[in-house]
Amino acid sequence: MLSALRAYYDDRALRVAPDSRPGAEPEPNTLEKWIARAARPGREVVPRFFDNRDDSLLAQLPDLIRRHCAGSARNYLAMGSGFFEASAPDGKIPSVLVRIADALRRAELLTRQPEIDVFVNPKGCQAVAGSIAAFTVAGWSVREAGKPTCFKSARSLHAKFLFGAICRDNSELCNSAWLYLGSGNLTSPGFANRMTRGGGNLEAGVVFAPESLRWEAARDTPPSAW
Repeated sequence: MLSALRAYYDDRALRVAPDSRPGAEPEPNTLEKWIARAARPGREVVPRFFDNRDDSLLAQLPDLIRRHCAGSARNYLAMGSGFFEASAPDGKIPSVLVRIADALRRAELLTRQPEIDVFVNPKGCQAVAGSIAAFTVAGWSVREAGKPTCFKSARSLHAKFLFGAICRDNSELCNSAWLYLGSGNLTSPGFANRMTRGGGNLEAGVVFAPESLRWEAARDTPPSAW
């Protein structure tokens, strides 16, 4: 990814000798050396990182979940984005959200009747705001993003994420949890399309399996597990 991006930019600043070494010669391979050094510990690890240069993030998502998380069908799905598609006159659920849920069902990573929450930034929820009736009919819930007490000033949702897990009435654990975090909003250009030379978005993200998560705060449990 770094090599591909550098091809579009003037990267001479990466090869300039530090001021503390007057007269020193540039080191053209310094960045490559650091990249190689960082990559060595992960040679035997299947990459969690993926991008849309060759295919859309949506098309790749099910396979990434299978590789890094359990392959079971989850009965809970959360989708969050700081920005959604422009409002459509038909009032339907934004197409990308439907396509995400359908793709996970086809891959047997989501049950037929899951609980689905869509988290929005109230100032950037466009098509979601105009589709509340359709969400209600589908049984999906639209929720305002939480506001952690650690933030002293007002914050709006900017993160783009997907979270799946198994929820059981007799357990407080988020079983078989998986999490996607990435750069693309949950729109067609941001998540459902591959990058194009004509100006299509370049997007990237990671998929991993958080462990020992709980649905609610519990005594003697660190906040990182809630």
